Amino acid sequence: YSLYILPSEVREEVSTEEIAKRIENLIGRSAENLLERMKTAERLPFGVINLIPNLKFDEILILEENAHFIPRTFIHVDSVREYPFNDIFSHFIGYTGQISPEELSELRREGYRLRDRIGKAGLERVFDSKLRGRAGYQEIEVGVTGHHRKIISVLPPEPGTDLLLTIDSELQRAAARAFGDRAGSVIAMNPSTGEILVWFSNPGYDPSIFTMPLSREEVAEIFQNPDHPLFNRPIQGQYPPGSVFKIITAAAALSEGISPEKEYRCDGSITVGYDKRVFRCWSDTRHGKLNMKEAIAKSCNVYFYNLALDVGPEAIRKAGEALGLGAPVQNYFSGEVRGSLPSPEWKKTNLGAGWNPGDSVNMGVGQGFVLTTPIQILRAVSMVATGGYIANPSVLKLEVKDGKLLAGHEPDKLKQGEISQEILEIIQEGMEMAAQPGGGGTAAWFNVPVDAAAKTGTAQNPFGDDHAWFAGYAPAKNPEIAIVVMMENAGFGATHAMPVARAVFREYFKEKTL
Repeated sequence: YSLYILPSEVREEVSTEEIAKRIENLIGRSAENLLERMKTAERLPFGVINLIPNLKFDEILILEENAHFIPRTFIHVDSVREYPFNDIFSHFIGYTGQISPEELSELRREGYRLRDRIGKAGLERVFDSKLRGRAGYQEIEVGVTGHHRKIISVLPPEPGTDLLLTIDSELQRAAARAFGDRAGSVIAMNPSTGEILVWFSNPGYDPSIFTMPLSREEVAEIFQNPDHPLFNRPIQGQYPPGSVFKIITAAAALSEGISPEKEYRCDGSITVGYDKRVFRCWSDTRHGKLNMKEAIAKSCNVYFYNLALDVGPEAIRKAGEALGLGAPVQNYFSGEVRGSLPSPEWKKTNLGAGWNPGDSVNMGVGQGFVLTTPIQILRAVSMVATGGYIANPSVLKLEVKDGKLLAGHEPDKLKQGEISQEILEIIQEGMEMAAQPGGGGTAAWFNVPVDAAAKTGTAQNPFGDDHAWFAGYAPAKNPEIAIVVMMENAGFGATHAMPVARAVFREYFKEKTL
């Protein structure tokens, strides 16, 4: 229920200031905010403006009892978006708001009108033209004083299209429960089809707050919140990926002809460069001699330091690009960032400095100048899972209207990527070993009901505590779900990010393993 007012009549009988004061005295709504909206309405002759949406029951009673005291106002039943999951789906679903002058100028020819509500973010924005339907109207005869005389004609509103999405609400809620109150994201998809199963960004926001007019203070509180609740972390957050990037370095080495059986010895650290800089392994325990699969399973830094020095930054950059890094991944949500895949030329152009061995060492373990988004890592691990096939992310399954199927949406046909299946099978085996007892710190992993492939990461963060990463898929053979968990400033990936992935996998496979 909303309180509306006819602007032309406001000018006829009572001043806008007096109307606002009377409403404030009756139900306590800010006269200043009401006055601001009514002054906007004065420029809209013979239109109506929604003064107060979402009235409370006691407010409705008071306003009805005092209708004579606030002339030419009336209460009307509105249709309002309902978001039953509050903030859990906020970045995926998005929110609606009143159309802006810029949007109206662009969309007027498509039937949009002043004061229309329009999708502002998420899928509300992407599919607004499908969801909005067609507005109804009443043609009313109005006297010279602005009074209603009679209804001439009525056009009933037409509902929009119902959309069946790929997202799995149970998986999404499992991810949210396991994630807690830390900042970060969880994103999962079917690696063979690209269907998005989980899209969780934290902190979130309640989309329903945008269904009502907001004061300047309320707008500032949302948009200037230091926790950035509107920030869509799966595509807008770019972070050093840490050890999850080792699958890229491995792919680069194999593509350059380095044997997966080649061994490097881990004595706990490596010294490189003219300045004798020491780079240490993550573990105090020396790993000894390792081949590639063992190094992926143990997540040995020293192995990948040496591998990066042997293969070089250009080969690593090329492999990263082949696995989807350094470029946008999806075409649904706006604002996706590209991340950063450095090279000697990149460093010279952007920093005016030459490349040194330490840069290669850092790049080999996803540190230094490397930045990726969670969705890019999801694309990369999905390509590993499928043996090199590229599945474009998709979010829509079906369109239904009036109970009738309008359209079905099949996933895009898989495309073979540039890195061969033979190369990625070696990485698959290393990731499968990482998910087994004795893998890279995966004690929390063992209760997952199916064989899986995993890679954790603990990324050093120049601006605070380490970031925690997990990337993996299951089942290890014929995978159905790939997942990336990224927790900002959380610490060790196996300790903090992995349990979230475990919760999602348990939810996904619980009925399939009974």
